Amino acid sequence: MPDRKRIRYVRVRCSPARIIDAGEDPPDAQAAVSSRRLDPLATVGAAIVLGLVFCAIFAPVLTPYTPTEQDLGNELDGPSATHLLGTDHLGRDVFTRILYGTRYALAIAVFVVSLETLIGVSLGLASGYYRGR
Repeated sequence: MPDRKRIRYVRVRCSPARIIDAGEDPPDAQAAVSSRRLDPLATVGAAIVLGLVFCAIFAPVLTPYTPTEQDLGNELDGPSATHLLGTDHLGRDVFTRILYGTRYALAIAVFVVSLETLIGVSLGLASGYYRGR
């Protein structure tokens, strides 16, 4: 007869339930919140997205130019105090055009994510209804 390892069953005693104050979060919730708070990649990603949203909202305040305003006397100027990133071949301020461009980029991103969510949920509902057939 081959050697068989003996399996020992150990009875584990449960500690009595801890009473939690109404204002205190349960221990599992505290651990989940603290682990999310310490994730450096999530913090950097959130800072980038919030920075883009800030620039998109306050673009008219952050720059004195409009994105289509031309100054034909200052074509292809380099960075200076008046034009932080210089001007393009039509004399338009590059920094202003980038700031106003974030509005369009964020609007397109929100539209695409919404469309993907709508399509994904619809396909998931149909797949669940027909049980994956």
